[in-house]
Amino acid sequence: MIMYRWFNVFLMIYGAVNGYESLHANTKVLFFAILTAVGVWLALELFLGFGLYRMAKNKGMGKRAMAFIPFVNMIYAGRLAGDCEFFGQRMKHTGVFVMVVQILLFLAGAFTIFVETSLYMTYVPTVMNNSIVFLKENGGEPTGRLARFFITYDNVSTMLLSILELAYTVLLFIMASALYRKYAPSSSMFLAFLALFVPVSFPIAVFALRKKQPVDYADYIRKKRQAYYRRYGGGYGNNPYGGNPYGGGTYGSRS
Repeated sequence: MIMYRWFNVFLMIYGAVNGYESLHANTKVLFFAILTAVGVWLALELFLGFGLYRMAKNKGMGKRAMAFIPFVNMIYAGRLAGDCEFFGQRMKHTGVFVMVVQILLFLAGAFTIFVETSLYMTYVPTVMNNSIVFLKENGGEPTGRLARFFITYDNVSTMLLSILELAYTVLLFIMASALYRKYAPSSSMFLAFLALFVPVSFPIAVFALRKKQPVDYADYIRKKRQAYYRRYGGGYGNNPYGGNPYGGGTYGSRS
């Protein structure tokens, strides 16, 4: 989905500036759009790979080369994250589920890029009723069976990609929550929700956290509570700001 989004954004910007008709058979622009999309995807994969590799090295895990294999690195991320929880239910092998959906999303996005590139090369994109339609150079509608299939797929591809992306982001959120609790416990919820709404943040965050040592989240919470009680006191009715919590001045003996 990352590749398709960059591909689509590039073409939409170019079309809005130069007119969508200028995209017809524009090999250079289409090639550059594909190159940009692939380049961004590879860059994010490298961020994720180096981040997971360093985390695995710090933890003493083997088979660290898996961190650099696209899709498979999600299994490795799942191993680093450990067991995940979703609405109180423990989930195992979350990385496998993320990988499967990511592969489906990647294939759907790549096929959509292929379909749209073929349509741009063969037909003239024209804006009608605030949407792009593909017409022949003489203004007629495409009549070939393959052309109709491509156009039909292009019309439903947005819904298909959205469904797959929703499944991917939810699973990524579950796995990222467990991973961030180990490597960034103080900001784990913020980073997890950032991954939910901006999935491209996940590989960047993993790379940024690569030098962190994993912590036990339960132990982290216990120490935070102990520090709180040491600072404010944990007895019934104690006021962390001093004085009588029920009013009437401070505690003490009467003179």
